[in-house]
Amino acid sequence: MEPSPQAPVISAGRAHRLGLIFISIYVLLTSAKEVFLGNLEQNIDPMLMLLACFAAMAVAFNLTQLGNGRAYAAGMRNNLRDVVILNAFTLAAWVGDFATLRYLEPAIAGAIIVGTIPLTTLLVSRMFRRDAALFRSDLISALGIVLTSVFLVIVVFGGASGAGQVSTGSAVVGVVWAVIGAAAVAGVAVFSRRLHDGGMSTNQVMSCRFFLLLAVCLVYVLVKQPALEPLISRAWTVALIVPLGLILPLYVAQRGLELADPVAFSLLDSLAPIIIFFLQGLDQRLSFSSATLGGTAAMTVFVAWGTVQRYRRVR
Repeated sequence: MEPSPQAPVISAGRAHRLGLIFISIYVLLTSAKEVFLGNLEQNIDPMLMLLACFAAMAVAFNLTQLGNGRAYAAGMRNNLRDVVILNAFTLAAWVGDFATLRYLEPAIAGAIIVGTIPLTTLLVSRMFRRDAALFRSDLISALGIVLTSVFLVIVVFGGASGAGQVSTGSAVVGVVWAVIGAAAVAGVAVFSRRLHDGGMSTNQVMSCRFFLLLAVCLVYVLVKQPALEPLISRAWTVALIVPLGLILPLYVAQRGLELADPVAFSLLDSLAPIIIFFLQGLDQRLSFSSATLGGTAAMTVFVAWGTVQRYRRVR
């Protein structure tokens, strides 16, 4: 609902701070979800898990549009190009996220994914949002994060991560999907903001962004026919992931993107690896890795500095 003419207008600084709060909630919830999924996907095919989770989520969000169907359809029609591109980025982002967790330690997977997001977000923002400002502090922070990610990739191939020695093939697949996912997340951030600027509400954007993902996952499941028993035996566990690990985090992330810019989102999201590192201690299949801790701690330093610099500019 659009605010009434009498509704108070909040300042840009206050809106940005509120956006950072929403994004922080998103980071905490998704960090817990990454550890949880990393354990589940050792037995459940990632594409089957994607189909189960996002079918439920897409239904839930589209139900919110039942009383607003004309406006929802008009929003998609008026922004069709951006809706299609957002669907493509969403597909790549989530397949990358789920597939990476099957092969790599959650903290490493998260670090590689978010490590390249700030830089790719800067590039995508400049390509598709000509009004997006580019500051030196953003670039320095993003490059520092990328270098830290390179170090963590070396840790994976050297067998020094919490998952121990990983086969070269698994490591390559995990890293490639992580990079693809990172680039796609940058696109999701930019095009979600573009759709909001184009007049679509948070619920409308969330409702229309998963159609391609569901179609691709369904085709995969029908063709490959992965085992269903591991998913069925953990049905209640998977059911908890949908509201707490997907719907709520994605909703608050969308709200955060409406109030803060994509670069701020990506920089704050890069705090996730250090949070994941401590949460993954609950997974008994993983051991403590000082190399992973050092890399994720360095990531946190670069992210914190970049976020503080951006906050000072909009305060």
